[in-house]
Amino acid sequence: MNMILLIQNRDYFPWVILACFVLAMIAGGLFQLWVASGSSKAVDPEIRTRLAQWTQENDWQMVDGEQRMGPGPFSEYPKRNTIYVRFVARDQFGKEQVGWAKFNHGLFNKGRMDVRLEGK
Repeated sequence: MNMILLIQNRDYFPWVILACFVLAMIAGGLFQLWVASGSSKAVDPEIRTRLAQWTQENDWQMVDGEQRMGPGPFSEYPKRNTIYVRFVARDQFGKEQVGWAKFNHGLFNKGRMDVRLEGK
């Protein structure tokens, strides 16, 4: 009975719509964080080859890598046409370093690669 009175009272209607919208945005943001935090998969062979070339050019050896949903140290919202890879590379002294690579496969930045090392 009280719910019918609340619906009939049009003064509350905009607030109900606003509350539903805010709750939906919060739920969507939490879902995006959940998906981005734990998702990983094997690195695409083309990307693995380009990353291995980058490590060789910098006198490193690629040890391992995994494709991630989240942007890692790149401060941006994850984009559909961007692939993020977390990798481990070994330098000439045997010290391993963790890094992130961002591959943009968009229309204007086709094949662009940015690399950041953790702790630097």
